[in-house]
Amino acid sequence: MSRLSYIKLPSIQPHYGQKTQIRLANGPTYQELMFQSNVPPERVEKISINLGGVHSLGDIVELTGEDAKMLEAYKGRNYGAVDGVHTYIIPLGNREGRTELGQFYSGLVTLATDTVNVSIQLASSTSQVQPWFEGHATATATQRTREMVPIIKSQTVINNVAGEFDFQNLQRDLAYKRLHLKGDIKRVVLNRDGSESWDLTDTVNTFMLKREDMKPQAGIYHMDFVQRGFIALDVYKAQLTRSELNMKLTMGTAENVRVLMEAVKFLPVPVAA
Repeated sequence: MSRLSYIKLPSIQPHYGQKTQIRLANGPTYQELMFQSNVPPERVEKISINLGGVHSLGDIVELTGEDAKMLEAYKGRNYGAVDGVHTYIIPLGNREGRTELGQFYSGLVTLATDTVNVSIQLASSTSQVQPWFEGHATATATQRTREMVPIIKSQTVINNVAGEFDFQNLQRDLAYKRLHLKGDIKRVVLNRDGSESWDLTDTVNTFMLKREDMKPQAGIYHMDFVQRGFIALDVYKAQLTRSELNMKLTMGTAENVRVLMEAVKFLPVPVAA
């Protein structure tokens, strides 16, 4: 029997300028969602997953169509439109993991009392063509308890100086897989409890990522803690910080930095199904 199930999701008939949602069935552990659509990335304002129920965490995934394309392109999976059909992947687990544990490390466990909704928000458009989305999920078996949830969310950090500035937006309750920092970033330094965890210029970081067959995207500093593929071992567990967690960015230009995080949130009290 295969470890993986491939599930057809309900069809979505959204409208430009509006938000439409579907509910995911409870029980499976969702490793990946895939949507195919006639809507181009620049018109997909937000794809989100909202987790309600025992753990009412709100939106645990929020990304744009262009974010979804970037995440796949960075991993060397650059899907162009085929006959006007665009493909969007929401990576909950870790297809690129080198071990079974790593591949399924951060899949979304769903429990019997959950309410898990996927929403798609489209930008306004003058197009007269009816937009559509068809979705599929890759899932693994039901799990008895949920100990963690995947997090994919973005934020914009205000910066009005060129040179070095303190990045103070790391959340200490997360374990980070990757931070995709969009901006003219020349160097990143990360220190925890007086010990240096990361100090790489953009040039050196890009070289190291290419050694691991990643495809760095123009204008983005990919702070990839799991680039070697050992997901469970290499996630950066900010929650283990005892006192200080400091990150500094060296900017070539005075501009804001948009950060897209791929992370895991460990639950203080695991809940059984």
